[in-house]
Amino acid sequence: MAILFINQCTNLDFSFLSATRGLVGETWLLDLKLHGDLNEIGMLIDFSDIKPKIITAVHQLLDHKLWVPTLSPCCTYRHEDTTTFVDFKPDKSSAYIYKGPSQGVALLPLTHIDEQTVILWLTEQLASLLSEAITIELNLYPQTIPTAYYHYTHGLKEHAGDCQRIAHGHRSPIFIYLNEQRDIQTEQRFAQLWQDQYLANQSDRIQQFLIEQVLHYQYAYHGSQGYFELTLPAKKCYEISTQTTVELLAMHACQLIQTWHPKVRVRVDLYEGLNKGSIALSK
Repeated sequence: MAILFINQCTNLDFSFLSATRGLVGETWLLDLKLHGDLNEIGMLIDFSDIKPKIITAVHQLLDHKLWVPTLSPCCTYRHEDTTTFVDFKPDKSSAYIYKGPSQGVALLPLTHIDEQTVILWLTEQLASLLSEAITIELNLYPQTIPTAYYHYTHGLKEHAGDCQRIAHGHRSPIFIYLNEQRDIQTEQRFAQLWQDQYLANQSDRIQQFLIEQVLHYQYAYHGSQGYFELTLPAKKCYEISTQTTVELLAMHACQLIQTWHPKVRVRVDLYEGLNKGSIALSK
């Protein structure tokens, strides 16, 4: 028996619905192990053959989507042609409602979403890519971030690809420099501000209303993949006056932090998930 491994085979940026946290943006890494016997040339399987197949399948199933635990007592859903409707109510005064293209959601037959429940489900989905003589072992896990970070969800209506999906997210660190010196206290303050928030362009809000006396916002827009709509409690929303690209988010963060520290030079290194992001500097 031989074992072939591919560590950090890919990463997934997504959001999921939680009965305790609401809408949560996340970034996970994927490790892969394959178990089986060697073939006649001393290989289990060719890396160049299996790696792109696994990555393509995983991304089609899960990447840049809203993950919905359909067996949760908080969840109901239905389909109409290519549109999926999701209603997730953790309690009587909070609602998370998605209406949009079915490709924008991953409906997972789980009671809740965490690494282990998704690993079991995903392992079953990927088994058909391999021969019966080879078994697959997966590991999904968040990046270790030793500094301040936050989970956020957003959607980019003008994006040509999957970033246009209204509810996908990231787990992102932030580095803040005041007069060229890192300021950990300000990093932690900012991370708390955006923790588990939906970052929205204010112009995408189409209405607001009360559910059991709790204010909710509804956002909607048309993208190339179709019409997207999302409703959630207003306290979970952080609105800005522009689109929520990482470049514009970094600029917004820099301007906000400048108001906290008006007499210093500010630099913000804002990440969007794993190992990518944007830098903004004060004038």
